[in-house]
Parts: sequence; structure tokens; C-alpha cells
Amino acid sequence: MTYWFVRHTNDRGALSPQSYTIPYDRHAHEQTRTDLTHWIDRLTHWYRAYETGTPFPMLPESSPQCQTCPFNQRCQRSSASFQVNYNHAINAIHIIPNPGRS
Repeated sequence: MTYWFVRHTNDRGALSPQSYTIPYDRHAHEQTRTDLTHWIDRLTHWYRAYETGTPFPMLPESSPQCQTCPFNQRCQRSSASFQVNYNHAINAIHIIPNPGRS
């Protein structure tokens, strides 16, 4: 599987497209299908249980994943010392002006 990345231009003119190839064969495709089917089945089961009043499963609060999870505030399981701040990443995103809007 090949992904192509094309940039329009830079200060010196047009840039050449670049590609990245990921080895992917029928076996890898079938494994991906099996994994996705497994997770879809689990999510469907959890959602049906949720509709009848059973909460979605959660990791223990002592789990290392909870300390860095971006959703830890939403599930109300975070302390102030473990809250993840993503503002620095958002502020680093370069804004591209839209010439059609003023």
C-alpha cells in the first residue's frame, strides 16, 4: 500500500510528490478484518448493555493509561496532578489563511 504526499509549492517553486510504502498483503488484510470485527462485536455488546443501564467498562483508576488519557476529565477520574494539557500542541498548529474569507 503506497501513500502519496503532495505539497503545492515552497519559496523555491514546486515540490516533488513523496511516497511512503507500507507492506500489506492478504494475510495482513485478513488479520485487520478479524481484529476490527472483534472490536466491533465488543463495542456492540457494551453499547447494548449501556442502553439497559450498565455503564461502559473502565480501567482501574490506578492504571497508567488513566493518568495520560485525554478523556480522564470526562469520566471524572482524574486528579489535577494527572490532567493532560494539550494546549501546547494546539498552539503549535500553523494556521493556513483562507483566501476566500476575510
